[in-house]
Amino acid sequence: MTRKRLPHGIGFALLSAFLLLLLAVTLVNLYTHNTVFFVVFIFLTAGCLVATVDVFITDVLKGKAFTIGKEDGLNFIAVFFGGLITYALHVHTPLCNVLAAGVVGILLALFFPKHAVPGYCGAFVGMSASALFGPWFFMLAALLAAGVFVIAKGVYNGYGGKLGTIAFSGALITWAAMRSPFETRDIPFSGWEMVLIVIVSALAATLTYVISIRLKQGPVMASGLIGLIVGAMFTMMPFEGAPTLSVVAIGASFVGMSGFARFKNEIPMLAAGAVFGLVFVYSDTHFAGAGGKLGTIAFLSVLAIGGIRKWRSQVQSGKVCRN
Repeated sequence: MTRKRLPHGIGFALLSAFLLLLLAVTLVNLYTHNTVFFVVFIFLTAGCLVATVDVFITDVLKGKAFTIGKEDGLNFIAVFFGGLITYALHVHTPLCNVLAAGVVGILLALFFPKHAVPGYCGAFVGMSASALFGPWFFMLAALLAAGVFVIAKGVYNGYGGKLGTIAFSGALITWAAMRSPFETRDIPFSGWEMVLIVIVSALAATLTYVISIRLKQGPVMASGLIGLIVGAMFTMMPFEGAPTLSVVAIGASFVGMSGFARFKNEIPMLAAGAVFGLVFVYSDTHFAGAGGKLGTIAFLSVLAIGGIRKWRSQVQSGKVCRN
């Protein structure tokens, strides 16, 4: 690997490492709590690994040489301030972190469209719980995420959840430095709540894709609208699980931020959204409060479906040996 491709390799390694960490946590929880879903998830894991290897070949080994320009500096600043504003909104105003991220996403798409994507990446860091990170450690997480955003600019493009995984990397590296404890708990959802979570996540992912691609509003505006409107709707509903569904809705919207070049229609978005709901349930016991965790779940879900579709297309075209 040449020096000009080395940053792509570093960015790929960072995102892949945090993706695999969440994947491992989910597999352990599924093995403990639901062996049927565990078997299903082995298949999804295989799809995720197929997509990851494909990205390594196309983006790292065969990708364009890595360069740094003025635009990267502006993107770095956008990530940091997107996170700072979102964090301030949910800590110092009545807005919860879901609504704060939705508001920031919409404002970025309207007034700063050129830097809406890095700014929204920062918003995911800003969703971190104040109990996990105080202001100074939060700023460290935002700065780290901004650096990862620049390094990883040439890999995994078009896969929904990439931005959240970048945010998650900043949050977890900061956590490793300060060793603040995450909240731990058992799987807290009943059977009907799991079904509802999967339905909401599948619909939210598909609706985001429709707004972004079919209505041509772009991924940041689409996700921001889901976060603000659907999040507010669930937040105001008078039943105990409603706030969780608002989190599920905005998290699944990150699935729907996938690009048309990767996914040509709504069917894989519906499937990836359903996978998001499953992973959300069985990863809920770990990394609670870390900004970007929802996006990493979305990233895992999209890669799983993308990898399965790629493997199937290769089988159909005869590129994979069959007995």
